Amino acid sequence: MKTKAIVIFTICGWLLASSAAACDVCGCSSSGNLMVGMPGHQSNFVGIGWKYLSFSAWDLDGNQADDGFMQWDLRGRFALSKRFQLQASIPYNLSMRTFEGTQSQLGGMGDAMLLGSWNAIETVPDSLHKAKHLLTIGSGLKLPTGRFAVDGKSLPLPANFQLGTGSYDVVFLLNYRYQLDKWGFNLAANGRLNSVNPHAYQFGDQLGAQVFAFRWFEVGKVALMPYAGGYAEFIEADKRKGIYQYGTGGKGLYALAGLEAFAGDFAIGVSLQNPVFQSYTSQNIEANMRLSGTVSYLF
Repeated sequence: MKTKAIVIFTICGWLLASSAAACDVCGCSSSGNLMVGMPGHQSNFVGIGWKYLSFSAWDLDGNQADDGFMQWDLRGRFALSKRFQLQASIPYNLSMRTFEGTQSQLGGMGDAMLLGSWNAIETVPDSLHKAKHLLTIGSGLKLPTGRFAVDGKSLPLPANFQLGTGSYDVVFLLNYRYQLDKWGFNLAANGRLNSVNPHAYQFGDQLGAQVFAFRWFEVGKVALMPYAGGYAEFIEADKRKGIYQYGTGGKGLYALAGLEAFAGDFAIGVSLQNPVFQSYTSQNIEANMRLSGTVSYLF
């Protein structure tokens, strides 16, 4: 049970903690598929993830818009060897805006992602090592499977509300985990480098970093893994025809907490991020608490 609980936490807990990772401000649906889990074990898994992010935004005249973004995604991982894994995720995005009593929404398939990762360093407790160390490096592509424009024209919502970026973008991750008996901590960084799409629009590059501590408990046949820490993100402003776009980009710092529950080959988890500091688009956008969840099957 101990070994399986740690495996599930490694695969799902880190993924949960980063599921609300760096996103285009007021446009997370177009980039919210930046969730790339840390593949710390050779087991395979499939799962369904969910997350919700919301923002309050003000235009130059002081009018307020309330924006919400939901994403569901089907994710999986297959180990090609003990150290190399291949992951994929396919999202469904829903973007919503309420402005002056009028509601607008846009839903559909988002940008799929394919990622390869390698366990560069992996030590397990033995006569020479008391603790476990794991360093994982990964990179991959985000594919333009989500719609960016209709009939060559912009959609009625802002560009960053679109279902996809319309471009092939490079994603990467770097993760280090330390574990001693029932305690441990995780350091991680992930990001995305965006290219220009066929409509001359380029979403801002994104970088997210987090640290959290965890501990596992066993209650009967159920293993529980609570964790807590912090998450920071930096998002460059978007460009259109090489010109930076108003109302995009920013940075934020969030308190992070979550819980994983494992029974048999299944895991259910929840996670939240609460803003501590934020500076988005010259203070014209305010981020609210972010929520996420996942259900995974390990095989």
